Amino acid sequence: MLTRFINTLKSEKKNSGFTLTEVLVSVAVLTIIAVVFTTLYTSSLANLFSAGTKSNTTFNYQQELESKIAGNEQGENKTLNMTFRDTNGNLAETINVDGKILTSGTLTVFSPDR
Repeated sequence: MLTRFINTLKSEKKNSGFTLTEVLVSVAVLTIIAVVFTTLYTSSLANLFSAGTKSNTTFNYQQELESKIAGNEQGENKTLNMTFRDTNGNLAETINVDGKILTSGTLTVFSPDR
C-alpha cells in the first residue's frame, strides 16, 4: 500500500506544472499583446498632442478675429450675394450683404456691415 501511494505521488509529480514549450508560447503571446498596446498608446498620445496644438492655434486665431471685429478693424470690402431658389429651381430671391473680409492666420471670416 505504501508503494502504491509513493507511485501515485511520483506520477502526479510528473504530470503537474507547465512544459517549457507552453511557457515560451505564453510569453511570446503576452509580448505580442504588450507591443500592440504600447504602439496604440504611443500613437494615440501623439495624436492627442497634435490635436491640442491645432485646437490652441485655432482658439488664438479666433480670439484675434473677434478682437478685430469688436474693434471695427477695416478689412477688404466685399459684397456677399445669396441667391435663393424655390422648389422648382426658379430664382425666388437674391439678397446682397455688404461687409468686410477679415483674416487671421488660416481663418477667414465675413463680417457684415452694421
